[in-house]
Amino acid sequence: MTTRATRPDPLRRVALALAVVAALALPLTGGADERARRILQQVMPSVVYIISVEVRGDQLVPVQTGSGTIITEDGSIITNYHVLNNAKEGRLFDAFVVGRFRAPDREPELVCGGVPAEGVLDPELDLALIKCRVDMSGRPLSPAGWPAIRIGDSRQLVPGEQLTILGYPGVGGGTIHVTSGELSGWQGPRGGAGRAFIKTDAQVAHGNSGGTAINEDGEYIGVPTAFHLETQDFGGVVATAGNVGLIRPIEHAEPLIAIARRGWTPRRQRVADGPGPSRPEEAAPAAPANEAQEEPNPAPAQEAPSPAGPADGGRPEPSPPPAPRRSGFQPGRSEGVVVVGRVVDAANGRPIAGAFMIVFKPGIRTGDLDPKRLEQQALTFGQADERGQFSTMHRVPRGASYTVLVAADGYVPLIRDDVLVVGPDAPDRFDPWEAIALDRR
Repeated sequence: MTTRATRPDPLRRVALALAVVAALALPLTGGADERARRILQQVMPSVVYIISVEVRGDQLVPVQTGSGTIITEDGSIITNYHVLNNAKEGRLFDAFVVGRFRAPDREPELVCGGVPAEGVLDPELDLALIKCRVDMSGRPLSPAGWPAIRIGDSRQLVPGEQLTILGYPGVGGGTIHVTSGELSGWQGPRGGAGRAFIKTDAQVAHGNSGGTAINEDGEYIGVPTAFHLETQDFGGVVATAGNVGLIRPIEHAEPLIAIARRGWTPRRQRVADGPGPSRPEEAAPAAPANEAQEEPNPAPAQEAPSPAGPADGGRPEPSPPPAPRRSGFQPGRSEGVVVVGRVVDAANGRPIAGAFMIVFKPGIRTGDLDPKRLEQQALTFGQADERGQFSTMHRVPRGASYTVLVAADGYVPLIRDDVLVVGPDAPDRFDPWEAIALDRR
């Protein structure tokens, strides 16, 4: 059944005009110049897909996903700490599985696994160095000949430079995703001045956390870490100013890079040594509004597994993960769903490119919406492509109903309480509507 827009009372006072600045995907063929294509062909094999899993019996159950970057030929990978951290339970996930690039139009190949607690972890900067310890058959693994990326100097970057972000934002796998944009500036740990983050209009999306940001020469200059949905209020008319990506400059990962280059073996959790030039005081957690993954705030270091074992309240010494065989690695039931759908013109059925769909947190009703707090009230959002199709950037938990707002420039916004009902048996990719039809103003 097609859902048509109405004009609810709250929107008579507050008209939502969406002006989303869409990040442009960097083409891999056609108009891309040969040098850019050659650089991408060299860099893409260094970008990995990371699945954080829980061990349940002899099965590995995926919980969340992220990306990472290969920095040494022996398989050292840099990613975000929050990709490996179960913030809801204040501990690290039991294991991770790594998928390696095969081709731009193919899903990554799952090749090996490891234990997050055996990596070199820096919760303060939301960074981690990990390495696989078993292959997909459970045999001990000593990676060799992996395609290590060239590491650049983020200190030399200036606003206006072109950046490219690579990662695997598709929930449950999907192909590698490449976006480009400008370095728009720098941001301190709490939104002010400083060099805790690089700001960019290149898209940092769900699953891109821990991925790869490169400069025009194809050098690794930062770790995509978070994004902000910025909104502005112009006399009661709310407009989205864009999706601002936050990248942790690679200078902050220098202690981890040094450990990787010296050669290391996965063992009990260690925290990167510091402080030093690469870990200035200003690089404390920025508490971004939306991380590019499930959990916005990394757990503090003391909540990670304790080296002393369960006697002092920590979790037991980690054992090797069970063999992540393809036959045993079942996607299983995730903790939430990705809401998908289409937005069309009510008059002619044509897709509305750029339409914006926002799912609000449980308990938020139409009368609660505050243009100045829209970002804090939103649970997740999605933007329609040229076919009018969207998917939410974060999973929506099952077992609840949600208020939804759908709007596009030139159309009457649609807003309904409890219009999205996600039952306990909803599929991982949930399409609750045949189409969402908007009327022109």
